[in-house]
Amino acid sequence: MNKFVLSAIALTTAGGLASAGTGSEEWLTLDREIESLASAQAATTTSTSGFTVDGFLRTSYVNSSDYSVPNEAGENDLGGFSIDNVRVDVTGTVGDYMLYVQLEGASLFGESGPTDGLLPYPIGAGYGTGGSVYVLDAYAAWNISDQFRLTMGQFRSPFLGTAQRNENELLFLDRTVVGHLWSQRDQGVMLSGQYDMLGWYIAGQNGIDTLGDDLSFSGRVSFDAMGAGTGGAGLEGAYGAAEGTNLSFGAGYYWDDDSVVDDLSAWNLEGTLVMGPLSAEASYVDHDDGFGTLLGLSSGPAILALTGGFMFVPDRWEAAVRWEDLDDDDDTSVITLGVNYYAVGHDAKWQLNYAMIDSDADEVDGDYLGIGLTVGV
Repeated sequence: MNKFVLSAIALTTAGGLASAGTGSEEWLTLDREIESLASAQAATTTSTSGFTVDGFLRTSYVNSSDYSVPNEAGENDLGGFSIDNVRVDVTGTVGDYMLYVQLEGASLFGESGPTDGLLPYPIGAGYGTGGSVYVLDAYAAWNISDQFRLTMGQFRSPFLGTAQRNENELLFLDRTVVGHLWSQRDQGVMLSGQYDMLGWYIAGQNGIDTLGDDLSFSGRVSFDAMGAGTGGAGLEGAYGAAEGTNLSFGAGYYWDDDSVVDDLSAWNLEGTLVMGPLSAEASYVDHDDGFGTLLGLSSGPAILALTGGFMFVPDRWEAAVRWEDLDDDDDTSVITLGVNYYAVGHDAKWQLNYAMIDSDADEVDGDYLGIGLTVGV
């Protein structure tokens, strides 16, 4: 942290309409048989079980004369291809219960890759996939009612809404830095619900001390203030938004009673707005000094990220700009420019990014260019 979902049902019947005579008794008998058959089918449907398999692949090329990568001959300027994500999702249902398992092929700098201070390594700095497969999400859920769900297993903390997005739905090639920090998985239990415009999530997870008895607790509320909302913080950019003006707010709190580091706490505020082709997003996360210790900083960072986007060709081309203030000891900030081409929405898209990182640390300061392709099924 410091270096940081086929259902199939078949019903076969014997007998045909040819066996029904012209008398009313035969027709009444046939009607009763049809009613009985429909009832049996409905009963089978409510107890159905099955599974679906989907996934996506993200690959990119990144070039920069400001960053280098080690090799046998020493170091070369960054300029190569990488597999950013190879993801397989399995979702199963049985009655009111479901399971979800998310697997990812190992890449050097993937979802849970290392960071240099607060800043993730430049996109594409990985050396490709290895022979290992990691389990990201792995949980069982009970749909208690239309408004309540109980989840148990391994999942992201619900603390930050923007961190819940999967990488194939991102507006840029990578998350915000704070989104990266809070997208890590942990094991625990969560109770969540949705009532009209209000969504809420409360989780208890292992926390910093893993299986120790000092648990972490986090919660988040989201509110769709206008229109259909933006799916909590699930929607990034204008693609896929409902017509009209859509506005959502969110707030979260995290606390970990840890015995190794001073008690950890953080809070955040988020807002997402989509008006036709225009989109805007803001997130602010304030970490206490315990997080500063974990991150090797003199104090806990208060990280701000602002994003604006414009879809200049409906459902095809979208441009965006993002600014991040990391509030670290080196006064690091990041400006990212991006253009997306949606061939088939988020299921098949090209992305072009240019990032400018300003920092007092020479090894962090620099620019890089990235081109990425995402294909999902």
